[in-house]
Amino acid sequence: MADTGYFDSVSANLKTGVGAQVKGISEGVKANSDAGVSPSVNALDTGVKAAAAIGGLADGLSEAAMLPVLGAMGMKGMACLPISKQLDPVIGVDIHLVTIPPSPVVPMPHPYVGVLLRPQDFIAAAVSSFIPPPPTAEQTGDADSAKLAEVGHTVLTMAVGMLGATVKIGGFIPRAVASTPTRSIPHIPMGAGWAAPSAAIPKNNGHAFMGSLTVLADGMPFSGGGAHLHLDCNDVGIPSVHKVPGMFLPTGVINPIPPARQILTSPVPVPLNPMAALARKCTGAFGRFYKKKTKKLADKLHSKVNKTIKSESLKNMLHKAICTVTGHPVDVASGTFFTDEEDFWLDGPVPLSWERTWYSRSDYRGPLGNGWHHAYDMGVVADTEEGTLTLRMSDGIPVAFPLPTAEEPSFILSERKEARLEQDGCYCVWDMAEDLYYRFTRKEYDSVRLLESVTDCNGLGIRFEYTKKGLLHSITDSAGRRLRVEHDTRSGRILEICGPHPEDPEKEITLASYEYDADGNMTLQRNAAGDVMTYEYAGRLIVKETWRNGLAWYFEYDGTGVGSRCVHTWGDGGIYDHKLTFREGVTEVLDSHGGLTVYHHRGGLVWKKVDANGGEHLWRYDDSRQLLAQTDPLGNSTLYKYDRWGNCTDSSDPCGGSVSAVYPGKGSLRNRPISVTTPDGGTWEFGYDRSGNPVSRTNPEGAVTRMTYRDGAVASVKDPYGVVTKLAYDRFRNLTEASDSRGNTSLYGYDLLGRCVSVTNPKGAVQKREYDPVGRVVHVLDFDGNDIRLSYDGIDNLTEYRDNVQHVEYGYSGMWKLTRRRDHRGVVNFRYDREERLRRVTNEKLQSYEFTLDAVGNVTAEKGFDGAVRHYLRDRGGRVVRETLPSGTEREYGYDACSRVTRVSYPTAGDPDQTYAYGLSGRLVQASRGESTVEFAYNSLGLPVRETADGNTILRTYDHTGRILTLDSTTGASLRYTRNGYGELEGFTATGGSEADGAGSWESSHRHDT
Repeated sequence: MADTGYFDSVSANLKTGVGAQVKGISEGVKANSDAGVSPSVNALDTGVKAAAAIGGLADGLSEAAMLPVLGAMGMKGMACLPISKQLDPVIGVDIHLVTIPPSPVVPMPHPYVGVLLRPQDFIAAAVSSFIPPPPTAEQTGDADSAKLAEVGHTVLTMAVGMLGATVKIGGFIPRAVASTPTRSIPHIPMGAGWAAPSAAIPKNNGHAFMGSLTVLADGMPFSGGGAHLHLDCNDVGIPSVHKVPGMFLPTGVINPIPPARQILTSPVPVPLNPMAALARKCTGAFGRFYKKKTKKLADKLHSKVNKTIKSESLKNMLHKAICTVTGHPVDVASGTFFTDEEDFWLDGPVPLSWERTWYSRSDYRGPLGNGWHHAYDMGVVADTEEGTLTLRMSDGIPVAFPLPTAEEPSFILSERKEARLEQDGCYCVWDMAEDLYYRFTRKEYDSVRLLESVTDCNGLGIRFEYTKKGLLHSITDSAGRRLRVEHDTRSGRILEICGPHPEDPEKEITLASYEYDADGNMTLQRNAAGDVMTYEYAGRLIVKETWRNGLAWYFEYDGTGVGSRCVHTWGDGGIYDHKLTFREGVTEVLDSHGGLTVYHHRGGLVWKKVDANGGEHLWRYDDSRQLLAQTDPLGNSTLYKYDRWGNCTDSSDPCGGSVSAVYPGKGSLRNRPISVTTPDGGTWEFGYDRSGNPVSRTNPEGAVTRMTYRDGAVASVKDPYGVVTKLAYDRFRNLTEASDSRGNTSLYGYDLLGRCVSVTNPKGAVQKREYDPVGRVVHVLDFDGNDIRLSYDGIDNLTEYRDNVQHVEYGYSGMWKLTRRRDHRGVVNFRYDREERLRRVTNEKLQSYEFTLDAVGNVTAEKGFDGAVRHYLRDRGGRVVRETLPSGTEREYGYDACSRVTRVSYPTAGDPDQTYAYGLSGRLVQASRGESTVEFAYNSLGLPVRETADGNTILRTYDHTGRILTLDSTTGASLRYTRNGYGELEGFTATGGSEADGAGSWESSHRHDT
């Protein structure tokens, strides 16, 4: 055969591999048809074969590319090594770190003895042995039946192959390949215990390291016994290429037990199948191609935001919750200044929050004036020509969906919103994060369909009505209260919103009112208590904002028109005086004390921040703006994973502790977790009804709490002890009664705005409450008769508290900072710097406690009331690494990657070190000082079940809810707790103590009222 060259060889391999497979599918269609197979069964058979072909496409491409290379290199080898199989023994030596007093850390060898074993492989091998061959058409007499049996056999074979091994030795023992795990005899520490630095490193695990380059079994290199090595767990090792958690070294040897008929394999070693590695590259390339295509689609959709929505200037802007801000507040990436305020709130199944936001880049002329957006000023525009549905969201930012149909909703992952076309022709958007449904009018108002309702999964919600011109006329909240909206008839801007009087159903109160200048800028907002916020403008840009307590904020821009960037912001007294300098992809912020913070951003998201101390903080996002990793200045990263709907399925801390969640994956409940596993290893499970209401919660010990519902509200709760609490509501859906199966009943009364004005406890005692017009409690007549009166300033700070026995006054400055507290003992004063960081506390005796701060606000020294000074040296992450006491004694601190203290040492005093170790949950598992060591073990609820101190052990047991039942000590002490059917303590018995030390046996009994 002629030398064809590399690319000719690749082409030939592709033709004989991938090409032949594709050709076989098309020929199979014709053969099925000729054999009398029905079209539906023929389609099923073709689909299964096509799926297998597509799944193997990457493998085919990699084989076509690699075979000529291996052939040219002469990588054939000679079959001379006896193959390994599962149940073959493994012997080795590990190095683990242990504590041998007085040394806290000593590396010691430990024997490693185990066998190769992966239970799933035995199951797969057993199942594959009993899969019968499919019958032929001649045997069944029916072409369809034979073809269906063949399809079933193919699918079952594929499933078994995904489960585990299909290659067997001697007819029933699964093969061993590179990565096959070992079950080992548990290590016993060769010392007092595992050393703290290695406590979190997995032990008692290992796996086959390498196999043959040219002999594969189930797609992995076939292991050839001792020459192909075994990776044993080692505290001082390297990570495995097989993605097995832990640290390893090749210090183990596999000892193959020869089968009845010897089988040999090639000695050329490799840890991974090179063709599989190349296949993953191909698959990754397909994935990257797909992601690029979807990102281009998303970018294209953003560019197709319909101008009719009238807030196009905000497209591509990040939401307030995820952008990075400085000062009051300015988005450091775009320079956009925004300000927001919640003018009133009404409680209900779906609370009504009247929130408004102004953006310096918004050219929107809306119902609250220039640049302002309120939370319910939402709308959609359907563009059939462009194939898009543009949504103006609750914060005013627009986004475009692919136009949904009745059969096919459309979903935007970055927003976690799904758009639907309903049967009545109306559009609905499901916000999966809030679990609320936003439905829009069928009628268009100036080409925009306006928000008609916001409902929960039970259909309870807020309704909106409009005038013929599309002006918001009235709001009916989820409790049935009706609000009236008054407009300026010429401009259409909202003047006031009125709601029910809290006490008189025949009257109403003004919840919010607004004033505007001649250019349409909102200049004043007044709440129900008469407190005002005012705004001053230069053109259409806010240059001064004054809060309800009189605090004023000021703003300067790099231009005069809408969209100008804010370059300077500050408040009265020079607080938060921040200056911004913008460069391409970089923003520098100079704070009130000259500290420089540098932000690096891309696509509006900050990916690196260099703080005033030089510490680098990093963030990594995917294309849908989901946070994947955040890294502190010391390089410690917290990682996040998500499913296709944006649910966070795993969050892992820098030490490996993780919280994971499982979601259904499809249907209307796909945003609800069905199980959550904590770092303790315990799994919490959740059940839901068809509407999505939680109906059960099961803790890791099997304790179940159950809920039932009536008209969308919780009707009863049954706790793990069987106690049932029943709930009743009034016509406004306020909870009015809670009674349990023991006869306890609590009653609740409300005013017409849904505020609780009375509580009657099960003993009949009553608490009365009064509110001011904005819903702040101003008077409480408590259960015990104590008469409490409260006063507030304009931004809800408590300024005075008075009851039957004391009178306290409070003073504030800036952003809710307490500056003075006065009572009968005197006055305590608090002083802050211009970044509002606490610098001094002066007590009633005029003694001061002072703090010295570094550039980012970390305390570097503190001077006590007695004049004694402590100094702190910190690392770049802000953690204290050395503390100097007033006496001159020094303490040094060590930390793990999660910033938990692992060591306290005393270099100047000579005292023994204190060391601490933690489990993956972050709970303390070991504490040592000198020759003393305390160790802890916990159950799946995170409760301590074993405590060992210097050879003595305390054991605890609990019931399924976590209430303690027994405590036993190896010193002889024994405690027993008895409980009634409600989990309440009825009896307590202590035995095993010494009469001499007054700790002899004794018991107590307890009774509970209802």
